[in-house]
Formats: sequence, C-alpha cells, structure tokens
Amino acid sequence: MSQNEQERNEEAKRCFDSYTEYTKMLRAWLVAYGIGGPILFLTKKEISEKIAQSPDAKCIVYLFLIGMALQIGLAVVNKWLNWYVYSLDSRSSQKCRWWHTFVRWLIYQFWIDMVCDLLAIGAFVWATLKVVLLFV
Repeated sequence: MSQNEQERNEEAKRCFDSYTEYTKMLRAWLVAYGIGGPILFLTKKEISEKIAQSPDAKCIVYLFLIGMALQIGLAVVNKWLNWYVYSLDSRSSQKCRWWHTFVRWLIYQFWIDMVCDLLAIGAFVWATLKVVLLFV
C-alpha cells in the first residue's frame, strides 16, 4: 500500500468515525425531541388544553409518533444489518446466497438513513408548528 493510499484510508477512517459520532448525536437529539416535545406539551396545562381542543390534536400526536418510529426503526434495521454482516464475515466458510449480497448492498445505502432522518425532522417540525400556531 502506497503512502497516498494509506493517507486516504486514514482520512476515510477519520471521516467515518466522525460520521458515526454525528449519527449517534443526531439520533439522540431526535429521540429526545420526540419524547420531550409531547411531555412538555402534556405537562403544561395551557398547552395541553389548547392541543386537546384543536382539530389537529390527532395529527400532532401521529406526527410525533411517526418521527419516533422512523428513528427507532432505523436504529433497529441498522443494528440487525450490521450484526448480519459481522456474522457473515466471522463465518467466511459459509456459502454466499442472494440475501447475503442484498444485505451487503443494503448496508451501504446511505440514502435510507437520510430519508428517515429528514422525514423524522419534518414530522417533528410540522407537529411543533401546529402547536405553535395554536397560540398565534
């Protein structure tokens, strides 16, 4: 391996480590907001009464549930896929099947994470705006 390749590999590892930390941080923030938002809205009497009287009450609840479900679902799927690839790599003698190839392909599909994160953020923003607009 040349010096240039080694430097690129080290840079790639640093970027991936950074990506991993940001992923953890973003997921923690989204889960905290998905739990904290409704708790705040329900524990403040004025806010909870206003939401309860709103025709958008169910929509607000569903939007928070959708945002949380997306983040939890994404974490579960990523966990299972990563375990499966680890399991395959540790048993290199196992015959390659079509789903092995599919799982390896799926694990590198960054767009899935992006779509889930953007949909969760969108759901939380939409729900929050619906609550805020009740007080305008």
